Amino acid sequence: MIVRVSTEGQYELGDDALGRLHELDDACQAAVEAGDGERFHGCYEQLLELIHSQGEELQDDDLRGSI
Repeated sequence: MIVRVSTEGQYELGDDALGRLHELDDACQAAVEAGDGERFHGCYEQLLELIHSQGEELQDDDLRGSI
């Protein structure tokens, strides 16, 4: 899956990381809906760490579709 994050570039993640990616994304969304900025920042940092550590960075001109 291709993941694009504003100011972070784009990465290709393997299927083995998708479950955790969705968990962290859901946690970030719940924190935003609850108005909990501290919890959001913690979730977001974990999400970025997952993407950076398990993803392969792609060039900016790689225009494959993303989910």
